[in-house]
Amino acid sequence: MEKYIDLHTHTLLSDGRYSPYQLIQMARSAKIGHLAITDHNCIFEDIEELRNTFEDIDIISGSEISSKYYTANGEKKEVHIVGVFLEHTNQLKNFLKNNRDDGSTRINEMLLKLSECGVELNCKSFDEFKKMYFPERDNIGRPQLAEIIVKKGFV
Repeated sequence: MEKYIDLHTHTLLSDGRYSPYQLIQMARSAKIGHLAITDHNCIFEDIEELRNTFEDIDIISGSEISSKYYTANGEKKEVHIVGVFLEHTNQLKNFLKNNRDDGSTRINEMLLKLSECGVELNCKSFDEFKKMYFPERDNIGRPQLAEIIVKKGFV
């Protein structure tokens, strides 16, 4: 049987829609034989439990790490680096924890830009957006904002 690979996935630990268990079930259905869980600035703690539960799929430990740099003309750019086959060291866990963002800064910026373009979502801040649309989530990102924009008929 032919198997596929996916080295960049997100779960509810960051801005994904599914738990790691749901994601793996979906990967199995799609004939994915190698799956990296690469949530934003975190690493799934119970990777061995997942590997023991789903022995028919190679579950790869990873993270999508946010970073910033400045161009030659001083413009600030954000990049995301996907790391796979990561070891769960305390140093890595602390680095990711210190680099982690709940999405509030980005969502606040996007809500302002959307409002300036006439897209009103009846909330002005991350906290209002989270309370109104995703009270059950810890992390909110672009996919959640896009979902609401579509539901509201703006796109």
